[in-house]
Amino acid sequence: MLELENALREYAYNPEDPEKNLILAHLYHDKNQSAGAISFYLRAAERTNDKHLSYYCLLKIAECFAYQGKRDNTVRCLYKHAISLLPERPEAYFLLSRHYERINEYTDSYVFAEMGLKYADEIHPQLRNHVDYPGKYGLLFQKAVASWWWGKVDECKKLFLELKYKYNLDAIHLNAVNRNIDTLKIDENEYKNQIMHLKDNNKITVVVQGAYKQYTDDVIKSYLVMPFVHKVVVSCWEDDKGESIISDRIEFIRNKKPISSGTDNRNLQIVSSYEGLKRSETKTSVKVRSDQIYSKESLQIMYDYYNKHKGSNKIFVSGIFPSLLFHPNDHIFWGETSDLLTLFDIPLEQNSIIDRIRVNKNNLHKYYSYFTRSETYIGAHYCAKFNEEITIMLLQPEKYLYDNSENWHKAHEISNAITTKYFKSFPRKNMNMYWASKSINYPYEEQVNNYNQQWCEDAL
Repeated sequence: MLELENALREYAYNPEDPEKNLILAHLYHDKNQSAGAISFYLRAAERTNDKHLSYYCLLKIAECFAYQGKRDNTVRCLYKHAISLLPERPEAYFLLSRHYERINEYTDSYVFAEMGLKYADEIHPQLRNHVDYPGKYGLLFQKAVASWWWGKVDECKKLFLELKYKYNLDAIHLNAVNRNIDTLKIDENEYKNQIMHLKDNNKITVVVQGAYKQYTDDVIKSYLVMPFVHKVVVSCWEDDKGESIISDRIEFIRNKKPISSGTDNRNLQIVSSYEGLKRSETKTSVKVRSDQIYSKESLQIMYDYYNKHKGSNKIFVSGIFPSLLFHPNDHIFWGETSDLLTLFDIPLEQNSIIDRIRVNKNNLHKYYSYFTRSETYIGAHYCAKFNEEITIMLLQPEKYLYDNSENWHKAHEISNAITTKYFKSFPRKNMNMYWASKSINYPYEEQVNNYNQQWCEDAL
């Protein structure tokens, strides 16, 4: 009650503020006082210049009228008003299709589900709160149900099987899909070829790891437009900014940062990569950074090259540094999900150099003789799964893995023999990547000339 009183007091000072009206609408809605909620949702919608906020308020008003009952015409008009305001958003199509299904108007339910599917894969600004839209599969479910009652029996069966095998459904839709498959006596053997296609379509999960910044939205979008991407997992931090884009193909994970970020933030990479990969639903996954954008041509080149040369335990990367120890470029890791999980299922660095002397990240290169490089740390742990000698090196890194260590040359011989067996470089030709946090294009030639970065053209 105190929260409502405070909100009313704030509203009294500026009743024309759409945000203050929206706060009151939410408070009344939470108390199931639909009349009050409708009034303030309407005031917010009328007073804002933000079409997405007006759209959201129209959907919530419809929800309130549906709660009151016996207002079907009003509910339909509100959903259609929302569609006319932002016809490229899918939520109102879904809600209207579901409404028609509930009143047994299956033709209209089918038509609006089909219309909504045209926009279901597009990326949209996040709405203020949940509007009961589960994502693309909700529209497909409505279409499947309506198609049965409209006499499209074969289409109905195929859609229910697509929902079962292709989408990560919530519990309500999963139970409903399985119940319909049983009730309609859908013989899965009859659709065996379709099911195999849904299970093995070479789709990938992309894990975007690291801090969620404004430019990360562009990173996410660059993957969603690729037809072979199943979904994008954004594995960021609890204190990062709120989500500003929405799609049923995006999953956000907000991780708690480790006590120590590790030298050159290696612990942050390990935690965010591993937690993101645990959410993958595909056989193949890709780990990328949240501040790097590859061109569409580059992504297609990597996808095609991986599918042609893939193999168990082999992880594909954007270049290798053979002059260093167990040193793949860590910007992108592409491989079987199980292998990538193994890659990042490693101990976090303890007592790092930045914890001991607080050296500035830009000056770390001066102290390579006193710690293991981050890429070496990750690469050596993975290679150690296949060679016990490397395990000894990890136990005594100061003797083997630090630059200029006493056994560095011995370690380098093993590195040259082992690294390229388990890390395979993509081609360099026609590859382009924009490094958003640095506002530069990746300096490929400089990396080759100054650091001996090599690619598959160099037989790596």
